[in-house]
Formats: sequence, C-alpha cells, structure tokens
Amino acid sequence: MLSKEAFDQWCWQLGLSDQTKEVITRIRTSNPSRCVQGSAGNVSETYPPSKWGSQSSLRATRMNSPLPC
Repeated sequence: MLSKEAFDQWCWQLGLSDQTKEVITRIRTSNPSRCVQGSAGNVSETYPPSKWGSQSSLRATRMNSPLPC
C-alpha cells in the first residue's frame, strides 16, 4: 500500500478533490466487504503482491456470487 505521503502526491497529481480523497482513504483503510473462504468448488489462495508489500486473497469458483462470512 502507498505511504500517506505517496498517496497524497498521487491524489495531487490526479487533481482529486478533498471529498474524493476522503472516499478513497476510507476504502483503503476499511476491512474487506466479505471473507474469502474455500468450500466445495472454490479455490482459496493468498499471494504476496510484490508491488504492494502485503498479502492479498483470491477466490475462484465457477459461479462467483457474494457469500456472507
């Protein structure tokens, strides 16, 4: 994830309004909207995106629909 300074510079380069910047900040700092979990027919995996320096999760399934955690 970008540092606060890098994020501020990115917003400035794009000319984003303060309101837009606040919305993006809220999204960046919130928890995922749903859990990634494995069950029959699903594949759960974590991988380290080298660009971001953190772990991300993915879920693959034949029919991808939101499921409650």
